[in-house]
Amino acid sequence: MNFYKRFMADYAKKTSRLTLAQHGAYTLLLDEFYATEQPLPAAHVDLFRICRAMSRDEQAAVVFVADMFFPIGEDGLRHNERAACELADAAPAMEAARANGKRGGRPKKEPTEFENKNPVGFQNITQSEPSAKAPHSSEEDIRAKALLSASPPDCPHEALIDLFAERLPSLPQPRKSLWLKGKNAPAMRARWRWVMSEKYEGGERKGTRMATTVEEGLAWFDRFFGYVEKSDWLTGRGGKNWTADLAWLVNASNFEKVLQGNYENPVVTA
Repeated sequence: MNFYKRFMADYAKKTSRLTLAQHGAYTLLLDEFYATEQPLPAAHVDLFRICRAMSRDEQAAVVFVADMFFPIGEDGLRHNERAACELADAAPAMEAARANGKRGGRPKKEPTEFENKNPVGFQNITQSEPSAKAPHSSEEDIRAKALLSASPPDCPHEALIDLFAERLPSLPQPRKSLWLKGKNAPAMRARWRWVMSEKYEGGERKGTRMATTVEEGLAWFDRFFGYVEKSDWLTGRGGKNWTADLAWLVNASNFEKVLQGNYENPVVTA
C-alpha cells in the first residue's frame, strides 16, 4: 500500500502524551504496517531495524510505542486494529488497481465476444470505455445506485469457515476461535468486501454485482471453493507435499492468482 489516510484529530487524541522520538517511532511503524500490509514482528530488535533506532533513547521510544499501539496477538505478531481496518476497507480498490496494472491498464476496446470459462465469474479483462451519452434515469438505475451506496453486510467468518470445511474437507482446517482474533480475519473481511462490491466482467451476468446479500456472497464463495477443489496443485493431488489452506486462499496476492486461473489443471492433448 503506497498511500493511507491519516486522520489528524484521531491521531492527536491517541498520541497527545508521546515524546518527539515516540511520534517518530509510531510513524515509522505505521508506515511499515501499511507498506507491507502485514503485522509487525514481535521482537524489539526487528523493530529497531525498521525504525533505524540506534541510540538507547531511540530504542526505548520504539519499545514504548510498539507495546502500547502494536500489541502481540495470538499468532505471535504485532497488530494495530485501526490500521488493519483501514487496509481491509482499501483492499477492493487496491486489488482492482493491481489487476489493471498487470493487464497494462484499461484497453481502448473490449472484445465483442467473450466466453466466461471461469466458474467464479472473474475474467482477465477490464470494462470498456463508458459512452459519452448520459443514460436516462430509471427505476433500475435508482435501485443500482442505492445498492452501491449501501454498506456491504458484515463478513460471516464462521459461515465461510464452515463452507470451506464442507467443500474442501481434505485441506487443513482453521480453528474458529483462533481465526476470529488472528491476523487472517482482516484478509477474509477484505475478500468478502471485494465480492460484495465488484461486478462480473464477462458471461451472461456481465456488468451485474457479484453479490449484494449474505446469501449471494456465500453462494459466490461456494463456487470459489468448488473451483479450488478442481485444482490438483492447490489440493495436493499433483504429488507435491503442499496444499493450500483458507489463510493462503484469502491472502490478497494468492486470491488474485487463483481467480486469474494460474492453478487450473493443464489441458492434456493427445
